[in-house]
Amino acid sequence: MSAAPPAPDSTLVLKDGSTVAVRPVEAHDEAALTSFYGGLSPSSLAFRFFAAPQDVAEVAKRLVISNYESQFGLVASSGNLIVAHAVYIVTGGRRAEMGIAIADDFQGRGLGLLLFAQLADAAARGGIEVFEAVVKADNHRMLDMLRESGFPLRLRSEPGEIHAEMPTA
Repeated sequence: MSAAPPAPDSTLVLKDGSTVAVRPVEAHDEAALTSFYGGLSPSSLAFRFFAAPQDVAEVAKRLVISNYESQFGLVASSGNLIVAHAVYIVTGGRRAEMGIAIADDFQGRGLGLLLFAQLADAAARGGIEVFEAVVKADNHRMLDMLRESGFPLRLRSEPGEIHAEMPTA
């Protein structure tokens, strides 16, 4: 598996016509990512992490690592504020677990699907063939986004959660 080159910076147009800038996560994003996760509602944090993290600063510190061999992330910003974060973490072989968090006031505007497509592209370029995600069973937006992605989706249910697998290309 080779290191994925950083995805090029881009501008995404959302369903409502607003735009966000997207670029790879960098080490200097730690404080802004801490603010982003600290500003999410309890339900958004629970959907992303299954429970509110005790220390969002520690979470942000772990998530700004982008060495392309084991982890890669993207941030979307509006002005100077991060409004979304997408990441994959290699779990072994050519598989990676992916996760996406969207600021509460940016949810429902198509940003998750657009970020997912860019994250999948970066993963495929880096040799990742399969994304895995563990999704709370009541996280309908995430499940709908995965279904709308156009990738073949395999779902397996367990009490309270859905395990999803899909190819990256």
